Amino acid sequence: MSLKQRINNLPFRTKMMYSYLIISLVSFLVFAFASGGIVTRQLRRSATVQTEQTISQVENSISVYLQTMEHLIDYVSDLALEGTSDLPLLFEKLRFANPEIAGILFAKSDDSFVSNGLSRVSRDPFSNESWYIQVKKANGSLVLLRSNAGRNITTEDVFSIDDVFSIAKALVDPKTKTFCGVVLFDVRHDIIRKSINNASIGKQGFVFVLDDQDEMVYAPVNSVVHRVNPLWITGGDASVSVDIEGDRYYLQSKVSQTSGWQVVGVFPASEVLHDMTTTIYVMAISLLGALLSIAILSYVLSNTITKPLSKLQRLMEQAEAGDFSVRFNSRYTDEVGSLGHSFNHMLVQMEQLIQQVYVEQKNKRNAEMRILQEQIKPHFLYNTLDTISWLSRENGAEDVVLLVDALTSMFRVGLSKGRETITIKEEICHVSSYLYIQQIRYSSKLSYEIHVPVELESYMVPKLILQPLVENAIYHGIKQKREKGLITVNVTIENGVLALQVRDTGPGIEEGKLKALQEQLRDRFRTEASGFGLFYVNEQVKLSCGSAFGVVLDSEEGLWTTSTVYVPARVKESADGKNQSPNC
Repeated sequence: MSLKQRINNLPFRTKMMYSYLIISLVSFLVFAFASGGIVTRQLRRSATVQTEQTISQVENSISVYLQTMEHLIDYVSDLALEGTSDLPLLFEKLRFANPEIAGILFAKSDDSFVSNGLSRVSRDPFSNESWYIQVKKANGSLVLLRSNAGRNITTEDVFSIDDVFSIAKALVDPKTKTFCGVVLFDVRHDIIRKSINNASIGKQGFVFVLDDQDEMVYAPVNSVVHRVNPLWITGGDASVSVDIEGDRYYLQSKVSQTSGWQVVGVFPASEVLHDMTTTIYVMAISLLGALLSIAILSYVLSNTITKPLSKLQRLMEQAEAGDFSVRFNSRYTDEVGSLGHSFNHMLVQMEQLIQQVYVEQKNKRNAEMRILQEQIKPHFLYNTLDTISWLSRENGAEDVVLLVDALTSMFRVGLSKGRETITIKEEICHVSSYLYIQQIRYSSKLSYEIHVPVELESYMVPKLILQPLVENAIYHGIKQKREKGLITVNVTIENGVLALQVRDTGPGIEEGKLKALQEQLRDRFRTEASGFGLFYVNEQVKLSCGSAFGVVLDSEEGLWTTSTVYVPARVKESADGKNQSPNC
């Protein structure tokens, strides 16, 4: 016995054990990848901590420097309040001791000023300038100005607007609370540049500074920093992952409590993963080999389990559609094979039961018809109807004569000597008589048309399949509308199938209800709320002619409804008593 057959003959439980082994191996792979993820996250966490420490150092360095500058401003303010005349000399000494100070200005409230390294551009008053107003509103709090653009002040040395930032503070008399002016220091970015240059975040990481309006205070020269969107920066302790020019970067920021500025650290994700490259390559090759082996084994085992089940599923779907001739052929003896043998046995029993029920129902209908015929006594009934017709004619009641003749015709076709099938001509005769009687009853609401090609009149159909559909069209269609309605009966043939259609111009059927009725007709399932006539004809045709035939319902809400009976095209028996083609 081959290995494949041995595997196929394994019990289903054993196959499931193999599945568990595969699941276990997959779990190992997941664990391996998860471990790699954990290591990666740990490296990222370490990089985040390092970045946080770096930006904290930069922030601390800047904060300490700003506090120093604030002390100098307070010192200048105290001397200015005392009215000393040595401010120009003091400013010069301060600049000499602190070379990064580009200029000092004391703008008094009377618009006079004392400065060193700074001069007024025009005679426009300081009190009208935005920076002066901003500092005055701060009421003694330290104010940081990112840029000196647009001021009525210029530095004596040549600096661009991006080379300096300003530190200013309003001078308020502590006794009278009177505003006395503004002390302003222009400071070069050297202190920030030194702090940032001394900070290291890997090989490609960098630090930059934003003010409280998310405007750039200082940034190193590179292609990445100006592509950082300030909206990405949360200001919290957590790092943010962003894509810049197709590369992944992590952003970490810290807000200075002294200045309100944000120190932002940026480091590329590629550096986090750099130390794992070799390990990942080795793991990837090992896992690839393991995955390939497992994939092959999984395919063989899953195919062994699912192939016969899929085959059995397809056969069950065919059986559900009405084909009970299908069989599950399997050379295996496992649980699926045993299930297939049980399926075959079930189909045989179902065929036998269906045949038994069909024969019993046919015998029952024949017996009921014979009993009905015995009860009705056809000759007595016909003679009585002829007598009524003769008396009506004698009394000039021609409408009664026509009505009795139509009723007589209905009974003759309905009884039809116990035959199960009749010609289309007889079926049309029966339904036209019924329509005539109903038209007499509903003369103001009902008209009808019947279209049957002469060459189709000799074809055989199951008896009395149109009258229930016409009755359904009258009571559920024509009677439901105010104006007069039309019922049309058409008979056509196509590809060896006869189509007998009843169409009414009633209000139609609501879409949801129509779908439910169509599904019930297809599944041969009727609820109490469903029309009896439709399902009677549908069941009669399927039992007589096969499950491929039956009634199809269609409708357009507010316009029309059609009920079409499809039966195989069979011609009338020939004179020698033999069928030219088999009966339904």
